[in-house]
Amino acid sequence: MTRRLIQVLFDELPQQPQQQLHLPVSSHPKIRTMVEMMAKGPVEWGALGQWAGFFAMSERNLARLIVKETGLSFRQWRQQLQLIMALQGLVKGDTVQKVAHTLGYDSTTAFITMFKKGLGQTPGRYIAGLTTVSPQSAKPDPRQ
Repeated sequence: MTRRLIQVLFDELPQQPQQQLHLPVSSHPKIRTMVEMMAKGPVEWGALGQWAGFFAMSERNLARLIVKETGLSFRQWRQQLQLIMALQGLVKGDTVQKVAHTLGYDSTTAFITMFKKGLGQTPGRYIAGLTTVSPQSAKPDPRQ
């Protein structure tokens, strides 16, 4: 189910964001559980220490497991998931404010800062870059 969830998120995004985002998926049951619960919403995101407590293991051991299974730290991995979910909402036409709220950010500014740090542009500019009509596609079809 975890792989399917990630695939659905990627399928709903245009091709361009996929090139800049990478969310390693693991078959490890604890990592799968984290993905499934985080996908439910920001209430389920939690800090590393909360997840460690949930899995009845030390924070250090969980951090090592995440790096071993994904190649990313918990923070990096969680940010990738947040960016993917943010892009999913933005591409659907949700406002930046709505996406920030949906992901559990207390302020839109904090969300924009995270987004810009992760993708190098503000959400508005990033999405505008995706929807810009290319000169090639703007040319009329001579067969019509």
